[in-house]
Amino acid sequence: MKRILFILIIVLTLVGCNNKTTSNKRFNVVALNGPTGIGFVNMMEEDKHNFTLLSNTDEVVAGVVKGDFEIASIPANLASTLYNKNQDVSVVAINTLGVLYVVENGNTINSIEDLKGRTILSTGKGATPEYSLNYILEKAGIINDVTVEFKSEHSELTALLSQGKADIAVLPQPFVTTALEKNNNLRVALDLNEEWEKLSNNNMITGVLIVKNSIIENNKEDLDKFLEDYQNSINLSNNNIEQTAKLTEKYDILPENIAIKAIPECNIVYINNDEMKNLLTEYYNVLVEQNPKSIGGALPDEKFYYKN
Repeated sequence: MKRILFILIIVLTLVGCNNKTTSNKRFNVVALNGPTGIGFVNMMEEDKHNFTLLSNTDEVVAGVVKGDFEIASIPANLASTLYNKNQDVSVVAINTLGVLYVVENGNTINSIEDLKGRTILSTGKGATPEYSLNYILEKAGIINDVTVEFKSEHSELTALLSQGKADIAVLPQPFVTTALEKNNNLRVALDLNEEWEKLSNNNMITGVLIVKNSIIENNKEDLDKFLEDYQNSINLSNNNIEQTAKLTEKYDILPENIAIKAIPECNIVYINNDEMKNLLTEYYNVLVEQNPKSIGGALPDEKFYYKN
């Protein structure tokens, strides 16, 4: 009898220990293989969570919808779209501001108007690049005079530019820096972030971090610790560029020598709470005026915005 009681005590003790491990929960996190990936690398090095880096926005969104990922970094407009399609998600932080540029193989583009009658290659169909470019072209009155052809991945478009097989392209950092390093004939012709700000009087927002609401409801303490670590990782990315560049190469995002040049241009930030809500509301107002479908048909309501 004493032996049975002794075994029972041990079992209950082990169960109690297991119940105390919620603070060590490992989240399944996904980001695009670009600025948002760079923002995560210092956190990835700590190996507390399961990180996945993907090259295609559609893959990221599909993974969120299927439930493969609990936390995801996605284009800002798609966060609203998912919410409006009754996906159980909230936005927790802005992590990337404007990173879009027109890159030219030549010297003929010096203003938005110079794009009239030209063909532009771009990535990001259905995401920030498409809608941001459309907004700028529409305001310039030339949207019907410009042909935009979309490629599925940044790396594919970067290769076309680097090989001289594309004349004009819209690319985000850090892929702009990669292309410029590989082809001396390329130049940054236009900063679309500046063009956006001139037209809208607010920030272009490229990326945000979203989280499944089940995590907020059941693991808020763990989530807040994750967000604290993430903010520290972003701060390190911006303030210790050499260390971050080494990790960027380690995790197959960018070679170290290119990352050192690209990171300062990637506009990686951590903006949360009321400032996040205000900036996103301004940004979504511009998009919904141009094309309601770009954010899923309507402005998201208060429940969309997480506050910690």
